[in-house]
Amino acid sequence: MGASSEGLRAYKMLHLQQVFLLTSAHEGGIKPHVIPQIWAMPASFSPELVAVAVANDRFTHVLISRTREFVLNVPGADISEKVWACAPPGEGKDKFARAGLTPVKAEKVCAPLVKECLAAIECRVASEEPAGDHTLFIGEVVAKHRFREGRVLLNAPGRHEFKA
Repeated sequence: MGASSEGLRAYKMLHLQQVFLLTSAHEGGIKPHVIPQIWAMPASFSPELVAVAVANDRFTHVLISRTREFVLNVPGADISEKVWACAPPGEGKDKFARAGLTPVKAEKVCAPLVKECLAAIECRVASEEPAGDHTLFIGEVVAKHRFREGRVLLNAPGRHEFKA
């Protein structure tokens, strides 16, 4: 028999996950907000859809629910410290300034792109599904950007541990 499952979480067992920066904003793009996002994935080729799972009690959830838009930014491994600086909760705080990141006006949505990232995917919410303590936002891709080459940031064991 294997080791005890006490304290073991299924999400930690699934796979090594890519880290994104999920951006949102108030109506009109004012007061942009940014968080590290690990629970993100492609959801459809046609139409082109991506899915993000956002905790129901997070400020990001409020903003996406109101504006029906978000951007998934792809950070490189070279800005990992800036990414993790966005992790602590910060409703009403300028997390871009705290992390030393630059919001850039997007083409088709109010949520900003992150200048320091490798790429970005602009999305409009096509649907949302309750998923326990999270909501799964399904976003239709409305614009894609590639800024530079680099290695993507992964949530490697020991780097960013979540509390059980």
